Amino acid sequence: MSANEKILAANLGLIDTCLKYQTKGFKNYVDDLKQELCLQILEMDIFKLNKIVDEGHLNAYITKIIWNSLHSKTSPFFRTYIQPLRDSRCIENYDFVDEET
Repeated sequence: MSANEKILAANLGLIDTCLKYQTKGFKNYVDDLKQELCLQILEMDIFKLNKIVDEGHLNAYITKIIWNSLHSKTSPFFRTYIQPLRDSRCIENYDFVDEET
């Protein structure tokens, strides 16, 4: 088991708690977001991850990742999961103009 995997396994409860409080209004995305978050932690540079954990900033770091994933239009998660749903809602609200009148 790699160091990243050990840190992730030790902090799954923290991740669940952060997701619980940060995803109000985004309940449909919690499972996908959790997987994305875990993947980001597993792919992180171990020195950076250790520094974040040692300084006690993992909670803030996870919260920031969640916030950016849900609200930043440039995040891969937003573009993959949230933007397509918003685009489909815009089509429903499209005001058709009758060209015959």
